[in-house]
Amino acid sequence: MNDHLHSNHHDEDMLPPAEAEMADALRDVAARIEPDAAFVARLAARFAQSQSAPLDQSQEEERVSMYTQNAANPPYSPASYRLGALTLAAALLVIVFGGALLFLAGRPSEQALAPVMQETPLPQMALGGWVSDYSPETLDQMRAMGMTWVATRINFSPGSFSLDTVQILISSAHAQGFKIMLQVVGDQRDILNDLQEAGAPETTINSLTTYNSLFGSTLRLIAALGPDAIQVWAEPNIDRYWTTGEIDPAAYVTLLRQAYLGIKTANPDILVISAAPSPTTAQSTFPKQIMNDDVYYQGMANAGMAEVADCIGVHYVEGVVPPDQTSGDPRGNEDTRYLTRMIERAAAPFADSGLPLCFTSLGYSSYEGVENADFTSFPVGRDTSAQEQAAWLAGALEQLAQSSTPRVELALVWRINPYVMTTSGDEGLIINNLFALIRPDGSCPACTLLSAP
Repeated sequence: MNDHLHSNHHDEDMLPPAEAEMADALRDVAARIEPDAAFVARLAARFAQSQSAPLDQSQEEERVSMYTQNAANPPYSPASYRLGALTLAAALLVIVFGGALLFLAGRPSEQALAPVMQETPLPQMALGGWVSDYSPETLDQMRAMGMTWVATRINFSPGSFSLDTVQILISSAHAQGFKIMLQVVGDQRDILNDLQEAGAPETTINSLTTYNSLFGSTLRLIAALGPDAIQVWAEPNIDRYWTTGEIDPAAYVTLLRQAYLGIKTANPDILVISAAPSPTTAQSTFPKQIMNDDVYYQGMANAGMAEVADCIGVHYVEGVVPPDQTSGDPRGNEDTRYLTRMIERAAAPFADSGLPLCFTSLGYSSYEGVENADFTSFPVGRDTSAQEQAAWLAGALEQLAQSSTPRVELALVWRINPYVMTTSGDEGLIINNLFALIRPDGSCPACTLLSAP
């Protein structure tokens, strides 16, 4: 892979400095990303080659849409790609988290570039999903289902990437006629160490009184690039995303406040979505590692979250019964098992605020047709057929769209299509594929149901 990239390095000598920087950035990403490193490597070479010759006006207009092929964002995958920000020293660097970048090595068709004109079957609620590629087939399926949003995830931490990457993610989605939500997640445990390793001046480190100020400043710069929504963090009620022993909804709201001010200063039209707590009732078993989501929602409300968010983030990805069912789950009768009770769980603490809900991850898993899927750690969906997955998702979306108190503003389906597997042992990606509406054999029962007039 790297040999292929270096074979085209002489072309980069002819590039303007900004274009050469992008080619270098792509080469760096190609060395880090799995499972799509080979794709990014080919893209980097093509990028250098395509930019070495002068462009006429029509070619220049097409350049913004050259990079819309793979944007994978597996929250269950062990892979992690870091977004960096070195603010207060005029250097913000970012790395995209996911299976690959939202780039397309070839030019999309005129049909793919056309604005989304189809009327959504769910007019009261915006609809979209998480995708692992921007192929015409995937986009056509999404349009047919009335989807107008895509989502991607970014990890915040000082690193070695430029804002150009985030700009391309946003511009690529817009060029395809979609709005984009960026879920931005950081790590407050190693921020000063990372700054020192990145060579930040001592005065810069001393001036960073809190991690929150750095995070908020970073989101201000990201917001200036024009995304349509930003979700601030993910699942802060579990120690996968928050420091063990320090899980605290008030601390999260303090972070959210800084983020909200930064985002709205740059672009007041961006929808700011609060982090969706992980649905769980395991607090008593793991008191330092987990806080129950209902307790966390109430804590956020008590800390004034309604003042610094436009929408309440919610996750629901563990259902194994129809969405209108409120009992009978074979695993137990916890509220988190049922969509209706999860809606109540998230909305109740904010009943007086008027804030809507945003389901930033909504999906049902099915083992049907997914190779190498046999996980004792994730049995959800083992007995769910692809047809049940389709019917339950369609029912869930209808239920959310018809909800008036609380109102649901946005629903993002987890996931639209499967990852192309390059290895057989990546448990994280296989688990993600259990949720894909487009099944491994290419069929899409949910697409048929949601596209029906």
